Amino acid sequence: MPKGKDLLAFGEIKSIRQWSMDKRCKVPYMTLVSRLNNGMEADMAISTEQIDQCKMQIGDKINRLTLIEKYICKNKKGRTKTVGKFLCDCGEKYTGSVSLVYNQHVKSCGCLRIDHPNGLIHGKGGSKPLITLTKMIQRCYNTKNKRYGTYGGRGIRVYDEWKNNPINFYNWSIENGCADNLSIDRLDENYHYYPENCRWATHKQQLESGKNNRQILAWNEIKSTLHWTRDYRCKTDIKTIQKRLDEGWSTEDAIGGMEKST
Repeated sequence: MPKGKDLLAFGEIKSIRQWSMDKRCKVPYMTLVSRLNNGMEADMAISTEQIDQCKMQIGDKINRLTLIEKYICKNKKGRTKTVGKFLCDCGEKYTGSVSLVYNQHVKSCGCLRIDHPNGLIHGKGGSKPLITLTKMIQRCYNTKNKRYGTYGGRGIRVYDEWKNNPINFYNWSIENGCADNLSIDRLDENYHYYPENCRWATHKQQLESGKNNRQILAWNEIKSTLHWTRDYRCKTDIKTIQKRLDEGWSTEDAIGGMEKST
């Protein structure tokens, strides 16, 4: 059948091109033409859903994306494509073309680009340090992450040497006792993921670290304990400050390292 010929279907006469744009048409223009040329009745050629020829099935995983749902839809030009809903390894969901994922043009929800701009570290991509780093970066930079508001939304950032070169975080973690029963902890919850503010700790230790964030008034200024350790007037470490305060030292003496007054 000539491509430009008018076509009678559903009691209406339209050109084939117009039918391909009709909401009742389930296939793209060229598929409609092919069906008509092969002798399919007009109503059926227009309204019959296209068979899903996608090679990726529900549950299949490619790179970071696992297919959890798929369906066929039409774009504004009347062309159909298989669209999928995917679960990314980072926990976020991604919706997009199944063929792009299948052909590996899309490998993640976007976190791969954010996490490792220089690529994954060979042989260590599934290690605890790098999985942790991925989550840290997601919380701090991905505005779609559910926890962004309490991290990136508050200005919390990840140390550039870790974010841009994941092997640095991996090495730091190994050197600082990373283990399966530990998780990353910020000593000051209002400060960044920087080496001096991070440690691998148990859940109990993290609960106890709340002491580091108690506000202290000294020299007419209010800062957290950890922030005082960075002050030029501080002559000791955070544990000593806490011990001195528990023993009744004045805040200035506890921080400044002066001998307790008699």
